Amino acid sequence: MLVLPATSLILFFILYPTAFLIYASTLRYLLNVGGLDKAVFIGGDNFINLLTNPVFYNPVLLATIEYVVGSLTVEILAGLSLALLFTTRLPGVRVMRNAIVLPIFFAPITVGYLFYYILDPNIGIANYLLSGLGLPTSCWYACNSSAMFSLILIDSWQWTPFIFIILVAALEGLPQEPYEAANLDGAGRWKIFKDLTLPMIFPILMIGLILRLLDLMRNVDIIFATTKGGPGQLTEVFGYFIYYTGFQSFNIGVAAAESVVFLIIVNVIATIIVRRFWLAGAT
Repeated sequence: MLVLPATSLILFFILYPTAFLIYASTLRYLLNVGGLDKAVFIGGDNFINLLTNPVFYNPVLLATIEYVVGSLTVEILAGLSLALLFTTRLPGVRVMRNAIVLPIFFAPITVGYLFYYILDPNIGIANYLLSGLGLPTSCWYACNSSAMFSLILIDSWQWTPFIFIILVAALEGLPQEPYEAANLDGAGRWKIFKDLTLPMIFPILMIGLILRLLDLMRNVDIIFATTKGGPGQLTEVFGYFIYYTGFQSFNIGVAAAESVVFLIIVNVIATIIVRRFWLAGAT
């Protein structure tokens, strides 16, 4: 009885929408021709059409992999480096920590529009500063060669602080006895980091990786504000692909099928990470 309120909320806000999503994926369900009242049951046709559509594999899956891998690599390396730096006893370290985490508090859509103007090839301050320093300018999100890099840059600016926060907490909670023993044995900094620090913070690092992976896979805000999936479909990652199908083409049935496939892919990836890496690191 004590857990009944929480259980009811879970059933209402998670299980029911998921069940309806699966049901909608079996329908020819178009918002602009009558909605659910005019929906027709078509079985697995939406899934067949999706999985036989070349666009689903290239550029959507390829763009998603590039975006997720690029952003995770930058955020983990930068977050870990900053966490190691700011757990040392530097003057004003607490003030600098607070400054680093500020981007987290901005709404992603706000960050997207902010960088839309900062990186604008014609009027953006980024190119103005680069030209003032005598460096080559870039067309940023407007060109094929730099559009994905721009998205990775924007996402990393906002979410590297998230990795930074959890790793600072992990580093400050580590026991000091192993470090004292390593120092007595004459171990160098790199060996201490590789053999002591990294294995102990590895489970926390994997939690951060999984959370960021899930968020990156469903990202819509930054792409909507900057590239809108372009140039062409070069930056149309999975989350934006679903959004465009459902709310631009009004094809809710196909969007639901895409969401079900997305749900399966994300769960498979998360399960592999947990079993192969997080549990291995924890033990």
